[in-house]
Amino acid sequence: MRRRPSSARAGFTLVELLVVMAILGLVLSLVVMARPRAATLRLDATARAMAATLRAARADAMLHGTEARVVIDGEARTYGPPGDPRPLPADVAIEVGVASSERDRAGGAFRFFPDGRSSGGAVTLVTQGHTVLVAVDWLTGQPWVR
Repeated sequence: MRRRPSSARAGFTLVELLVVMAILGLVLSLVVMARPRAATLRLDATARAMAATLRAARADAMLHGTEARVVIDGEARTYGPPGDPRPLPADVAIEVGVASSERDRAGGAFRFFPDGRSSGGAVTLVTQGHTVLVAVDWLTGQPWVR
């Protein structure tokens, strides 16, 4: 085995330090870029879940031959059938636009009729500059996400 001369110091070279700093910079930039993407994915998932809740209420109204409602409460930050609210993510702002007969101080509701029609309306969800619209066609009662 060869020994190092006594005057040589153990340590890192400048090239090794630069490589480590470049790798750390790359990892940090990926983390920073992933954060807004996570918010967008959470917003899309919330919109799809809300649309699924609206579809389920429409199907329930048609199946049982009765009216069904989905309530959007802006103050409590929930949505869902009466008595079974689902929470909205804390970073999502909500704006409710429903028929005047379905409005209340905190939001409003979508009403589905036995023939498949609805009271219609839309909910706008916003987070970090991204906007998703969840709407219900009053004539067909079909919810959609855009």
